[in-house]
Amino acid sequence: MASSTRRIRLLIVVWMTLMAGIAPGARLAYAAGYVVNSLSDTVANDSLCTLREAIQEANNGADTDCPGSPSASDDTITFSVNGTISLNATLPNIVSGQGALTIDGSGQNIAISGNNIVQVLVVNSTASLTLQSLAIRDGVANTGAGVSNSGTLAVNYSTFAGNNATTNGGAIANNNTGVLTINNSIFSNNISISGGGIFNDTGTVTISN
Repeated sequence: MASSTRRIRLLIVVWMTLMAGIAPGARLAYAAGYVVNSLSDTVANDSLCTLREAIQEANNGADTDCPGSPSASDDTITFSVNGTISLNATLPNIVSGQGALTIDGSGQNIAISGNNIVQVLVVNSTASLTLQSLAIRDGVANTGAGVSNSGTLAVNYSTFAGNNATTNGGAIANNNTGVLTINNSIFSNNISISGGGIFNDTGTVTISN
């Protein structure tokens, strides 16, 4: 009994020591999983979790009504719905310093559409994004209508179709610091003056299958 009591006291001391090193009001970093259950493109208190809201929380931004809390660690976004998410504005930039993000449409039929009016995604320098089993289509921008990547972008089993950039990178623009890896994916009918499918500036691109 005495031995158990000592172990409990030791655990309490260790916990208090760890907590003492955390600044008041600081958020603890932890991995989160967000499940998108709406095809809407909104941020609203409506008990629905949209892709825009899930990315906001994965960026450790303001809390939304997606189950779970904002996260400063690696995160995964999945879907419980099928269909097309038509964007009213470019999705929130994937930011650095908040862990790697995976958007995974496996098992669903998910398309993210720029609606022929907006760019779909932007990956900031040193940020990390994986797109898995998704369709990125109908994006419009000057550069990188589907995705403008300045960080680390992996594209797996996905399709880029009908994206239109006026200058560079109809589907993807891989910028100066970009690291782009593409595996088992399809690029179709993307348009740009330079690099209808992919425009690579001075970044690194690896393509397989």
